[in-house]
Amino acid sequence: MQALLGEGPLAARELRLWRFPLDQPVLAHEALTATLDEAERARAARFVFEHDRRRFVVAHGMLRLLLAAMLDTAPQDLRFVLQAHGKPVLAHGAGGEALHFNLSHTHGWGLLGVCRAAELGVDIEMAREVPQWQAIARTNFSAAEVQRCLEQPPARQRDAFFATWVRKEAFIKACGTGLSMPLDAFEVNLRPEPHSSLCSIQGDASQARAWCVLGWQWEPGLHAAVALRAQDVTLTCADVTS
Repeated sequence: MQALLGEGPLAARELRLWRFPLDQPVLAHEALTATLDEAERARAARFVFEHDRRRFVVAHGMLRLLLAAMLDTAPQDLRFVLQAHGKPVLAHGAGGEALHFNLSHTHGWGLLGVCRAAELGVDIEMAREVPQWQAIARTNFSAAEVQRCLEQPPARQRDAFFATWVRKEAFIKACGTGLSMPLDAFEVNLRPEPHSSLCSIQGDASQARAWCVLGWQWEPGLHAAVALRAQDVTLTCADVTS
């Protein structure tokens, strides 16, 4: 697995993203459990269903494994603290003061993004049947975003909804302020990576130009996005498969 982890120093303008499966064999699950601290194990234990507990362990164990590979330290030695709105960061003195990261997961997949340039947010969503997607879009999207979804052929409208959703969720997570910024206070389009999808913030296009919001389909139906307040970053995506 080490060759797939992208271990080693992270360049100043480099952005790394990894996708990994959350359903792991027993031995891999046990090894990842051993990297967690007491608080993480307690959080895992609070899940009602076993598959949710196992996926939490894998997601947070992989987070530790991937960060530790770049920091040349042991996964279990990493320490995290929570920011005001609950976003985790590496504790001061953990070796990664300038290392920003974000984690997302959906339907058996995890996505981790790491960079030094700026705070970031990532999101990954599996397109699925949501009969009320138009009502959700009208409540959370700008009028232009709703219109873009409806302009798609009927067979592609659901994908357009999820493609919009992941871009908006990644941006909110990058801001680190939770939902104190309404989802319709900024606008994204459906331009594919490597083009930034952020159109405006509070109606101001000039603010959007300071950001990079990238969205793509990792595979048919699996939508991903990353957002950070930086430009001219080098993006590398990889699958951790073993």
